[in-house]
Amino acid sequence: MENIKLIIYGVGIIVLALLIFGIFKKNALRTDPKLATRRMKKNEGSFFKLLFFPEIEIGSRISNLNKQLNKQAEDNNKLLQELVKLQKENLELRKREEDRKEIEKRKQGYKKSSNV
Repeated sequence: MENIKLIIYGVGIIVLALLIFGIFKKNALRTDPKLATRRMKKNEGSFFKLLFFPEIEIGSRISNLNKQLNKQAEDNNKLLQELVKLQKENLELRKREEDRKEIEKRKQGYKKSSNV
Protein backbone atom coordinates (compact mmCIF):
# COMPACT_ATOMS: atom_id res chain seq x y z
CA MET A 1 0.00 0.00 0.00
CA GLU A 2 2.79 2.35 0.88
CA ASN A 3 4.52 1.55 -2.41
CA ILE A 4 1.40 2.61 -4.30
CA LYS A 5 1.36 5.95 -2.44
CA LEU A 6 5.01 6.50 -3.31
CA ILE A 7 4.32 5.71 -6.96
CA ILE A 8 1.35 8.12 -7.00
CA TYR A 9 3.41 10.86 -5.32
CA GLY A 10 6.27 10.23 -7.75
CA VAL A 11 3.97 10.46 -10.74
CA GLY A 12 2.40 13.61 -9.26
CA ILE A 13 5.81 15.22 -8.81
CA ILE A 14 6.81 14.31 -12.36
CA VAL A 15 3.55 15.74 -13.75
CA LEU A 16 3.99 18.90 -11.66
CA ALA A 17 7.58 19.24 -12.88
CA LEU A 18 6.46 18.83 -16.48
CA LEU A 19 3.75 21.46 -16.01
CA ILE A 20 6.21 23.90 -14.47
CA PHE A 21 8.74 23.20 -17.22
CA GLY A 22 5.98 23.71 -19.78
CA ILE A 23 5.04 27.07 -18.28
CA PHE A 24 8.68 28.20 -18.24
CA LYS A 25 9.06 26.95 -21.77
CA LYS A 26 6.02 28.97 -22.89
CA ASN A 27 7.39 32.06 -21.16
CA ALA A 28 10.74 31.49 -22.85
CA LEU A 29 8.96 31.28 -26.20
CA ARG A 30 7.17 34.52 -25.51
CA THR A 31 10.41 36.34 -24.76
CA ASP A 32 12.35 34.81 -27.67
CA PRO A 33 10.30 35.39 -30.83
CA LYS A 34 12.86 33.73 -33.13
CA LEU A 35 12.67 30.48 -31.20
CA ALA A 36 8.90 30.63 -31.06
CA THR A 37 8.64 31.41 -34.76
CA ARG A 38 10.83 28.43 -35.66
CA ARG A 39 8.72 26.08 -33.57
CA MET A 40 5.45 27.48 -34.85
CA LYS A 41 6.19 27.28 -38.56
CA LYS A 42 4.88 23.71 -38.54
CA ASN A 43 1.25 24.56 -37.69
CA GLU A 44 0.47 28.03 -38.94
CA GLY A 45 -2.95 29.46 -38.26
CA SER A 46 -3.58 27.62 -35.01
CA PHE A 47 -6.15 28.89 -32.53
CA PHE A 48 -3.84 28.02 -29.64
CA LYS A 49 -0.96 29.94 -31.16
CA LEU A 50 -3.19 32.95 -31.55
CA LEU A 51 -4.30 32.53 -27.95
CA PHE A 52 -0.86 32.04 -26.39
CA PHE A 53 1.38 33.93 -28.83
CA PRO A 54 -0.77 36.63 -30.45
CA GLU A 55 2.12 38.87 -31.52
CA ILE A 56 3.92 36.08 -33.32
CA GLU A 57 0.79 34.65 -34.94
CA ILE A 58 -0.45 38.05 -36.12
CA GLY A 59 3.03 38.88 -37.43
CA SER A 60 3.11 35.57 -39.26
CA ARG A 61 -0.28 36.22 -40.81
CA ILE A 62 0.76 39.72 -41.88
CA SER A 63 3.95 38.29 -43.39
CA ASN A 64 1.97 35.69 -45.34
CA LEU A 65 -0.44 38.36 -46.60
CA ASN A 66 2.49 40.54 -47.69
CA LYS A 67 3.98 37.61 -49.61
CA GLN A 68 0.64 37.02 -51.33
CA LEU A 69 0.30 40.71 -52.20
CA ASN A 70 3.84 40.83 -53.59
CA LYS A 71 3.15 37.79 -55.75
CA GLN A 72 -0.10 39.32 -57.00
CA ALA A 73 1.71 42.58 -57.75
CA GLU A 74 4.32 40.70 -59.80
CA ASP A 75 1.58 38.88 -61.69
CA ASN A 76 -0.23 42.18 -62.30
CA ASN A 77 2.97 43.76 -63.61
CA LYS A 78 3.47 40.88 -66.04
CA LEU A 79 -0.12 41.19 -67.23
CA LEU A 80 0.24 44.96 -67.66
CA GLN A 81 3.40 44.50 -69.71
CA GLU A 82 1.60 41.99 -71.90
CA LEU A 83 -1.35 44.38 -72.24
CA VAL A 84 0.93 47.23 -73.33
CA LYS A 85 2.58 44.93 -75.86
CA LEU A 86 -0.79 43.88 -77.27
CA GLN A 87 -1.98 47.49 -77.45
CA LYS A 88 1.13 48.43 -79.42
CA GLU A 89 0.53 45.54 -81.81
CA ASN A 90 -3.11 46.58 -82.16
CA LEU A 91 -2.09 50.16 -82.94
CA GLU A 92 0.38 48.95 -85.58
CA LEU A 93 -2.28 46.75 -87.16
CA ARG A 94 -4.74 49.66 -87.27
CA LYS A 95 -2.15 51.87 -88.93
CA ARG A 96 -1.40 49.18 -91.49
CA GLU A 97 -5.12 48.72 -92.15
CA GLU A 98 -5.60 52.48 -92.60
CA ASP A 99 -2.58 52.64 -94.91
CA ARG A 100 -3.93 49.69 -96.91
CA LYS A 101 -7.35 51.37 -97.23
CA GLU A 102 -5.73 54.62 -98.30
CA ILE A 103 -3.68 52.80 -100.93
CA GLU A 104 -6.85 51.08 -102.20
CA LYS A 105 -8.61 54.46 -102.45
CA ARG A 106 -5.70 55.91 -104.41
CA LYS A 107 -5.69 52.91 -106.75
CA GLN A 108 -9.42 53.31 -107.33
CA GLY A 109 -8.92 57.04 -107.91
CA TYR A 110 -6.21 56.34 -110.50
CA LYS A 111 -8.42 53.74 -112.19
CA LYS A 112 -11.33 56.21 -112.40
CA SER A 113 -9.15 58.98 -113.77
CA SER A 114 -7.52 56.68 -116.33
CA ASN A 115 -10.93 55.32 -117.43
CA VAL A 116 -12.34 58.78 -118.03
